[in-house]
Amino acid sequence: MALSPQPDTPAPAEAATTAPAPAAVSAPAALPTPAARSRSAMVLTAGFVGLIAGLAAGYDHFRKQPAEYASTGVVSGRDPGAVVAPAVLDRAARKLDAMVPFAPALPATTSERAAYLHEHLAVESRDGTFHVVFRGPNPADTPKYLRAVLEAYVAEGAPRPQPTPPLPPAPGATVPPSPTPVDSDSKIAAERQKLERDLAAVTAEKLPAIETRLAQNKTALMTTQGKLRDADRDLKAIDAAGSDKTRRAALMKQFGVTPDAAPPLVSSPEEKELSTQLVSFQRKKAELGRRLGPEHRDIVALDEQIRFVRDLLAKAAPPKPAADALDRHRDALTERWAKLNTDASALAESVQRDEATLAAAAPIRAKLDELALRPPAPQPFPVQQQPAPAATPTPAPEAVATGPEVISSPSEGERVSPLLAASLVPGGAIGLVGGLVLGFLASLVSAAVANRPKRESPKAAPPKPVVQSGTVRRTGLTRVVKYDGPPLGVPVLGLIPPLRLDQPVEKKSVEGWSPALVSYARPNSPEAEAFRAARRALTDALDSAGHKAVVVTGPGDGGDGKTTTAANLALSLAQSGKRVLLIDCDYRGTKQQELFRLGRLGDSLKSVLMNDVDLRVAVRTCDVPNFYILPAGRGPVDGADLLTRAKFKDLVSELKAQYEYVVLDAPPTTAEKELKALAEQADGMVLVVRGGADAASRVATATSEIARAGSRVLGAVVTAAPPRPAVPQADPAGATAV
Repeated sequence: MALSPQPDTPAPAEAATTAPAPAAVSAPAALPTPAARSRSAMVLTAGFVGLIAGLAAGYDHFRKQPAEYASTGVVSGRDPGAVVAPAVLDRAARKLDAMVPFAPALPATTSERAAYLHEHLAVESRDGTFHVVFRGPNPADTPKYLRAVLEAYVAEGAPRPQPTPPLPPAPGATVPPSPTPVDSDSKIAAERQKLERDLAAVTAEKLPAIETRLAQNKTALMTTQGKLRDADRDLKAIDAAGSDKTRRAALMKQFGVTPDAAPPLVSSPEEKELSTQLVSFQRKKAELGRRLGPEHRDIVALDEQIRFVRDLLAKAAPPKPAADALDRHRDALTERWAKLNTDASALAESVQRDEATLAAAAPIRAKLDELALRPPAPQPFPVQQQPAPAATPTPAPEAVATGPEVISSPSEGERVSPLLAASLVPGGAIGLVGGLVLGFLASLVSAAVANRPKRESPKAAPPKPVVQSGTVRRTGLTRVVKYDGPPLGVPVLGLIPPLRLDQPVEKKSVEGWSPALVSYARPNSPEAEAFRAARRALTDALDSAGHKAVVVTGPGDGGDGKTTTAANLALSLAQSGKRVLLIDCDYRGTKQQELFRLGRLGDSLKSVLMNDVDLRVAVRTCDVPNFYILPAGRGPVDGADLLTRAKFKDLVSELKAQYEYVVLDAPPTTAEKELKALAEQADGMVLVVRGGADAASRVATATSEIARAGSRVLGAVVTAAPPRPAVPQADPAGATAV
């Protein structure tokens, strides 16, 4: 086995002598990375923001707390309890009437005022003096309360003056006769008795009892008046509901009234047989109505039979109750209102009588209080003749007893609670700690995201082709409606290009509908897509899932395609899965019957309102699921008289409960009576206007007419919009029809 030659290796000694010793190199200090500095800055910034937010929250808490102010006075004395003694507080409560005004107002009775003073007073003993503090919500009133207490305390504790004995007469002096003593206490007692007789002439009751009763009656009067207002409001709401079933049901739910149970529909064999005959006649009429017409003798005979059977059913049916649960609740509310009104009148008379009694007794009561505070007059000391001593020493003067006195008057009200620092310091600390914690968590999340291994992002899917037809564009799932004409002043719900009736239809109906119904005949056409865009904008404007009545109208000069737009919008709503009813209410030109080829017209809105025809017979079904039609009817008729009937209002309310959308094809806005009647039932109106230079002025005129009718314009649908050229796309597959 051949070995490769090894290089010559020096001896250890040689290596030690020839190899130089490596120099010691110190490692440089580790510096923070930019990512670490960024995380530190994030934590500090979050802490600073948290501090500012905490200070703001603390200041807001301080500003919302009720303020409390304190006034301090100093008096002398021995017993701290004497300051808050009941006699002192009662005297102070009587002094408050001379210091008005107060905010909030003083309590009504003296006992309530004394309790209020006792609750807000604090006494502290310091170096032989009492520091009395009163706390209240008003800086201007706290010194008044404290001044009354201090004055009452000093007056209550002041000693009565003692009579000073006269000096004995000098030797040899003539002693004058002593004056006749005047009994001032007798005068005060006589005056007090006279005042008490005057007070008894005003009222035989005690004044504190009258004050207590007055306060109770005032509280009861306020409570009764509140209940009276609630009962009056409920009665007005019931009267405003009238016979509207929906509003009455809502009121019963609001008041907690249980509705009456519905009576059984059929309870006897006779009623069952009559109901079966009525349904049979109505079905037969519906089958023959399309072929024979309403004037055919067979149809007329069937109408007579239907009316006859209905009369028999009305006679056989049990009588309906005259009043329902809401009416009975209204009767109970009326009785309660009458009782509350009587109670309020009695309470008001009692309050007025007691206030008059207290006002008449106030001067007498003030004089009695003044007499109670007046000290007794000093009595003369009887003079006695004594033999003159040889030497009479001069008596030393006795010490005069002194009572409590005010050392320091009440200070101005100073805010003592809440303190600003007590709110700012905790708020700032909590905000700072919370900001630092959130900043630290955010830095950890940011670091984790930054250190995550990068993945190759998937290539974006190529955009779908864009095709413009008219002014409706679609890119993927986004549809954009752009209006380039003069501003209309109302939202533009849709732009409908001119309908091309010469194009081949994609679907044909059994009845031979007009090709103008593009939502059904050509669902893949640009015109149908424009109606679908208008449908989406309409449902967004209604801001509800359904059960709405929408009126479609247009300016008065016509030619805007109002009827065609209403029919296509209703068809588009039904195609989206909604239950839709289209009602033709335009008796100035009933064109819905021509669009849907209702040649042999049977029952209609006219026969329902005028001849009491069953609504189920008049409503027509068609090839489109969830789509129903109620035609206007043939023959001359006054549309204003027909639509302003109360039965039409009840009919629309009933239909809104059965269908998700009720689309009403209305006459032009110049028909004031018809427009007002339809506006009362509508949740909004759609204005159809033909595109052009005068579109803005026509929309403004129609909008003002709709506003006068009491409704709102949801938006405008612009018809006959000029087409825009299609934008060429780079996709070789070509454009897809919208």
